[in-house]
Amino acid sequence: MVALITRLAWRIAVPPPPPESNEFGRWLGALADPAARLAHYTLYALLIVVPVTGIIAQFARGDALPLFGLGDIPSPWTRDRAFAHSVTEIHALAAHALVSVAIFHATAALIHHFVFGDNTLIRMLPRSK
Repeated sequence: MVALITRLAWRIAVPPPPPESNEFGRWLGALADPAARLAHYTLYALLIVVPVTGIIAQFARGDALPLFGLGDIPSPWTRDRAFAHSVTEIHALAAHALVSVAIFHATAALIHHFVFGDNTLIRMLPRSK
């Protein structure tokens, strides 16, 4: 969660560069940039939803939330198996969606690099400026 907050702060402070023009962008026209933005917003949303639902499921089971061996946060709720099951289902769906969108994102970056030959992938790497 700390990594996500840091990443979001960085994204707000340092906006992304404009998209590279390529053949794919010419095919999609005005839809190319909104599609990329939707994928990014979906990734960020799922990166929030997955841990939050995991924490809620842990508490709904009546279990404490361990903090990397430093201590525990006791559950603020009484045990509710039905609610825990429902939240766990949402957590699993969101986690699978996160993996799927991440694979799509990585595949799109590789297609940009190897098929379209633009610098999209290179620009995502550290020290690529």
